[in-house]
Amino acid sequence: REPKPTLQAVKTQRKTEAEAVAAILGAEIHFHDFGDSPLIVGPERQLRLLEIMREFRPDLVLTHWREDILHPDHAECARAALWASRYTIRTDDEVRHPAAPYPRVVCFETTLGTSAVSRYSPNLYVDITDVWARKREAMGQLVSQPYVADEYEVLARYRAQEARFAAWMTGCRHAEGFVGMAADAAR
Repeated sequence: REPKPTLQAVKTQRKTEAEAVAAILGAEIHFHDFGDSPLIVGPERQLRLLEIMREFRPDLVLTHWREDILHPDHAECARAALWASRYTIRTDDEVRHPAAPYPRVVCFETTLGTSAVSRYSPNLYVDITDVWARKREAMGQLVSQPYVADEYEVLARYRAQEARFAAWMTGCRHAEGFVGMAADAAR
C-alpha cells in the first residue's frame, strides 16, 4: 500500500480487527505483542507460552500448520505452540504455575491454495455448515484482508467435498480440515 503504513498502524489495525472477530464469535482474546514478519520466539517467549498453557490448562491447542514454509511466521508459531504443549506436564522452577496434562494439538489450515507445497493433508474434518454464516461475518471484520471470506468459502466447500467422501460426513456443505499431531493420535 502507498503510503506504507507504520508498524504501529498495522498492529493497531490488526488488533481492532481481531477484537471485532472475537466479539462476533463470543471469544475471549489476549495479545502478547510478539511481533510479526519476522516472528521470533526465543527462550523467554517460549517460557511465557508455557506459563500461559499451564495457567489456562487447555484440553486442545489449535495452531498454524507446522510446515507452512511459505509463511515462516506460521511455522514459528506452530513450533512454539508444540514446544510449550509438550512441556506442560513437566515440573520445573522456571514457571510459576504447576504442571498440567498435555493438551491435544491440532493444526489448522492457514493459507488457501498452498497445501501441495506445504504438504498439508487433513486427517480430521469438522462440519461447519451450521456456523458458516457466522464465520463469514467474522471474517468480514478483517478489513485489511477483504478477500479472506470469499477465498475461505472456496476452501470450506472443497474440504466439505473431502469430508463427504473421506469421512462419510453426508450433508456437509462447509468444513474445515485439520491435522492432529501424531503424538495425539492414540488419544
